[in-house]
Amino acid sequence: MAHKKAAGSTRNGRDSESKRLGV
Repeated sequence: MAHKKAAGSTRNGRDSESKRLGV
């Protein structure tokens, strides 16, 4: 789930960052 920013950046650029920081 660490590489989700690269794959989620295209569909969840903001959600991914918020979720990763919240984790």
